Amino acid sequence: MIKTVSKSKIVQYAANDQEIAECIQKAEHVGRWFYNMHAVENIYTALGVKP
Repeated sequence: MIKTVSKSKIVQYAANDQEIAECIQKAEHVGRWFYNMHAVENIYTALGVKP
């Protein structure tokens, strides 16, 4: 079972732990990078995944 955490809890954790804050920042960066690729195929190509 997957436990969900609310955004307010994540912000709380990030305020108390620098490592969590850095992980969240890097996840946001990767999310923007994937979003800007516009296609799943481009993401696979960038990661070196071949059919």
